[in-house]
Amino acid sequence: MKLTYEIDDILAEFNYSFQRTKLSLPTSNRQLERLPELRQRIEDV
Repeated sequence: MKLTYEIDDILAEFNYSFQRTKLSLPTSNRQLERLPELRQRIEDV
């Protein structure tokens, strides 16, 4: 689905703003399979 208006314009109508930033989430010592691939998919989106 493609929006006809920019996100910033829509949010400004409601006095909100949009900021894209990385989150600092809790960490684990477990070895997770395919973690690099998952990280890349998240960053791509």
